[in-house]
Amino acid sequence: MNIQQLKYFVEVSKCKSFSKAAKSLYISQQGISMAIMRLESEFSAKLFIRTSKGLMLTADGEYLLGCAETILAEFEKCEDYFHKKPPMEAMLNIAGVQGVISEFLSDYIVDFQDNHQQYKLFLREYTDRACDTIVENGEAELGVGLEPMDTKKFDVVKLFSKRLVLLVHTSHPLAGFKSIPTEMLHGLPIAMVDEKAKSADLFLDICKKQGVVPKVYCRVGEVVAVHRLVSRNKCAGLSVETVAAELNSPDTVAIPFEDPSLLWMVVLFKKKDTELSAGARAFSDYVCKRISEDSSLN
Repeated sequence: MNIQQLKYFVEVSKCKSFSKAAKSLYISQQGISMAIMRLESEFSAKLFIRTSKGLMLTADGEYLLGCAETILAEFEKCEDYFHKKPPMEAMLNIAGVQGVISEFLSDYIVDFQDNHQQYKLFLREYTDRACDTIVENGEAELGVGLEPMDTKKFDVVKLFSKRLVLLVHTSHPLAGFKSIPTEMLHGLPIAMVDEKAKSADLFLDICKKQGVVPKVYCRVGEVVAVHRLVSRNKCAGLSVETVAAELNSPDTVAIPFEDPSLLWMVVLFKKKDTELSAGARAFSDYVCKRISEDSSLN
């Protein structure tokens, strides 16, 4: 027994005719007759008898009619409740590279949440390589990550870029430079973030292609540690212009590189050929629009 069969049964009871009930319900007479036959077979009971005045309910039919009307009334109340109920909050899982979401996108996220309250954002930050893995494994629909990205695995939209900078102590011989030629990095002891971060590897790859081999003084877990080492005059350090400005100390200088390819490129990405949910599409469109309008990021 199902709701549709009960609806057919109640309509036949009301019309006292298969043909009139079928016409009222916009289905075939055969279809409604089969539905009643299935009910009779399921209950092992005769529900209608034919008379000169049309179909009449049997005693079993009368009993079933009372039950059916009650069931259908309750079902309609249930449907009405859920149709009027506000949409359930949809959870959006978004992965971000450490510092990117909190540093650059926090205002956008607050505004998005205020204007799209049907979605609840769950954001978590990772190292950039871990961020890629989270999206690839389907644990997050979208990622806010860093180039280089594997375009065989991901669909990528570039958001904005920031320059990499060389941090040096104010007493360092390079402290007076306004920009640093790549060749001056050869053999220079430099602290940088560890192998879990792409930016340091990208820097080393670009240097290598130009025949320049900096000396890796050490690789640390966070860029804050790089700044501390430079502040103590232990070595030079690799950072990003915005981070360097935020962590600025009176005994360090942040100098941009002459090579324009030494960039920290932030991207929005998803797993290749996957369909985003409505909420993820709305978030992606919103962030891209806001960044295109933000002069501080362009």
